[in-house]
Amino acid sequence: MTETMSDNTSDLSHQPEKPALLAQEGGFLARKKGRQYAMQALYGWRLTDNALNVIEEDMFTMHANEIWDRDYFHVLLFEVPKHLTELEAQLTPHLIDRSISELDPIEWSILQVAAYELLFRWDVPYRVAINEAVELAKKFGATDGHKFVNAVLDKIVPGLAGRDQT
Repeated sequence: MTETMSDNTSDLSHQPEKPALLAQEGGFLARKKGRQYAMQALYGWRLTDNALNVIEEDMFTMHANEIWDRDYFHVLLFEVPKHLTELEAQLTPHLIDRSISELDPIEWSILQVAAYELLFRWDVPYRVAINEAVELAKKFGATDGHKFVNAVLDKIVPGLAGRDQT
């Protein structure tokens, strides 16, 4: 039995390494996709006012063959709307002379997801929440929208009592 294990180990050492992307798909990349799809779903919800469960089912169908964090998507999709009043209260003072109605709907959806993570998901490091929001804004937002998103979120962090800010 020991010889077999030794032989298996030597066989494994000759196999090519998996690309980092594939090795991580079940982890942070799955959550990253779940966050992205939640932002897109919340954007759609804002524009259409469709029921959240209908939007969720549509996203599940569209991305059925992908690896992504459906549980985290579900939490964001249903919890962000529940906490809109609190999220708006945190975000509005930092919108840099803009009202919510003047914001790009995609950037507003990104800000809502990130603010939810900052306020309610302490398992997500605040730097990760901000970085992921900035990356989403670079990918989906207006030109230089990522700078606006970063500036707004940076202003929220100091007011988060009890949150690790190191």
